[in-house]
Amino acid sequence: MLRVDGGLGVLPQGDAYHGDLFIAGLLALTLSAVVGVQALFLRRARAEERVAGAGVQALFPRGALAEERVAGSVQSLSARGALAEERVAGSVQSLSARGALAEELVAGALAVWAVLGVASAFAAPGLSYLFAVPALVGALALGGRLRGSPEQPSARGRLLLALSAIPALMLWVPQVLNLYVALTLALAPVATLAVAPWLALLWPQVFAPMARPGRTVALPMLALACVLLGVGVVRERFDASDPRPSSVAYAVDATRGEAYWLSSDFEVDAWASRFVSADAPTRRLDSYLPRFWRDVRVAPAPHRPLPAPSVRVSRDETRDGLRRLVLHVESVERAPLLQVRFGAGTPLQALTIAGQPVDTSAVARLRDVPGGGLLEYWDVPPGGLPLELTVPEGTRVQLRATAVRFDLDQAPGAPAAQRPEDTMPVPFGFAVTDETLVSVTGEY
Repeated sequence: MLRVDGGLGVLPQGDAYHGDLFIAGLLALTLSAVVGVQALFLRRARAEERVAGAGVQALFPRGALAEERVAGSVQSLSARGALAEERVAGSVQSLSARGALAEELVAGALAVWAVLGVASAFAAPGLSYLFAVPALVGALALGGRLRGSPEQPSARGRLLLALSAIPALMLWVPQVLNLYVALTLALAPVATLAVAPWLALLWPQVFAPMARPGRTVALPMLALACVLLGVGVVRERFDASDPRPSSVAYAVDATRGEAYWLSSDFEVDAWASRFVSADAPTRRLDSYLPRFWRDVRVAPAPHRPLPAPSVRVSRDETRDGLRRLVLHVESVERAPLLQVRFGAGTPLQALTIAGQPVDTSAVARLRDVPGGGLLEYWDVPPGGLPLELTVPEGTRVQLRATAVRFDLDQAPGAPAAQRPEDTMPVPFGFAVTDETLVSVTGEY
């Protein structure tokens, strides 16, 4: 589907606007595969039963002929022939019981669920009930069912087996939907690995007596899956109601007098390509996007002298071999986020932010970050953000302050005003959204 419709890879995390169609299609496809595999098992079991039955029928005429030849003189052979027939009949009955019965499918599925229940009890005890409860109830129902005749299942036994599917339905129906929604289409195979054993248990519990499940269920489900997935691909088109996420950001280095256009899109659309072309180089831009985990497209931009954060020293004293430096970092107007990054290797001993001491373990993590510790503060108070740093005597502190605004109103060329109706900013947190970043670097 991703190869047919490249738009599915544009949305964050590989999601889709019409995800309900894709989820329904994937469920139908999974059910088709599960029932198809079980239908092959039933077909093979029935074939083996027919072969065994034909062999037993061939034995009976020969036994009868032998009895006719010796009937007048050896009556003991007749008794032994009857005993042999009883043994053969018993073996046929045993083979029928081991053949194409729903109980074998249920038992096989329960074995998988029992293993998953034991494994999850050690790996994730809080989730083990999802496997243990259906396995326990299903095993009890299967035991009750096997107390009856294996050749002619009673209505009570079948009803008991079907009722044992209720716990699996109640526990897993919400989980199945949550799995596909939470993991999105990008991780649909992971969700399918959890859904397939669930369907493999439910199907024989409720519907296994159905004749020819491959033709009556597997093939129609496969056709339904193709229809649902095909309709999903056709409907997954970007327009004003389902806009395409498009990423453009404007970054200014006030200290060096440089500016850049940034984009995190894998495929740059027509609007974004006005600022960042599709062949623009990609690189990791830690100075502006310290928390972003992958490369972005970078292109030179006209420099506009936008207001930058300011850093002033309010107190600086040295005592007992330690330097205590108090800085006030003031953000710019309408910038909801202020990022402060220390230079790499800054030997922080203690840190206080807005009068609140930072835990020593957090200070150690800031100190040990390879590229330099990062602070993010939302909604800087009037008068600036006070930072009190404790470093060894004689240490110079390098600092980079960046004010982040989530709009492009001050960017040259008014990019936001040119945005088409069938595009939208990328949701915050998934990639680079519409934002203007102005940074300043200094040593104190």
